[in-house]
Amino acid sequence: MRKSLTVVFLSLPVLCFLSSQLLWPETAAQEKSTVKQTVAAKATVPSAAAPEGMALPEYNDQGALLRPVGFERWMVVGTSIGLNYSDGKVKNPDDPGQFHNVYMQPQAFDNYVRTGEFPEQTVFVVTNNPSTSTKGKDSLNRTGFFAAPSTGLEVAVRDTKRFPDGWAYFMYHDTEHKPADDTPSAKMRPVETAYPRAACYDCHAEHGAVDNVFTQFYSVLSNAREQHVAEHRLE
Repeated sequence: MRKSLTVVFLSLPVLCFLSSQLLWPETAAQEKSTVKQTVAAKATVPSAAAPEGMALPEYNDQGALLRPVGFERWMVVGTSIGLNYSDGKVKNPDDPGQFHNVYMQPQAFDNYVRTGEFPEQTVFVVTNNPSTSTKGKDSLNRTGFFAAPSTGLEVAVRDTKRFPDGWAYFMYHDTEHKPADDTPSAKMRPVETAYPRAACYDCHAEHGAVDNVFTQFYSVLSNAREQHVAEHRLE
C-alpha cells in the first residue's frame, strides 16, 4: 500500500510538468496576443484634450506632417547613446553610436506627470546626433564624446481622431529639404507621411512601457511621474 501511494505522489509532479510543456506554447501565444490587443485598444481611446497653450502638430493640405519647429525649447525628457535593435554588431570604441535627445511639449509633460496619461496632440521629437570624439580635438577633454548637430528627427504624434491606431510615427532626414507647399514660409519646411503600422507602431505597442511610449528610457519623465505619485500618496 505504501509503495503504491509513493508511486502516485511521485507521478503527479511529472504529470504537471508534462502538461505544462504541452500547453505552455499555446498559452504564451494567447497571452501575448491578448496583451497586444489590450495595448492597441487603450491607445485608440481618446485621452484628455490638448492643454491650452500647447504647441500642436501641423499638417499640409494633403495631411502630411510638417517638420516640428521650436521643439528645442520643449522639455528634454530623456537621453541615450548607442541604442540598437541588434546585439550582433561589434561596437567601435571610437564610435559609441548616436546620441538621442527626446523632447515633448511642456504642457504634455505636466499632464502626464499629474495623470499618468498623454493628452491628445502629444508630440515626441527624438533627435539623431552623431557622436563626436574629443580625442585630438580638445586640449582640455582628452577622452569622451559629445553630440554633433542632429542629422534627422524621429517624431511620434498622439491623435485618435486623425490616426486609427491613436499614435503615428514619422522620420525626417535633415539633408532632404522637401517643400511642404507653395507658400513662401513653407518652402523649406519638410513634410513626411506616417510610417506603415508594421514599421513602428507594432514595436511601440509591444515594448512601450506606457501607452506605446518608451518611458522606460525617458528617465526625466518617468522619475517626475513616480515622484508625483509618491508625494500625493503621503497626503
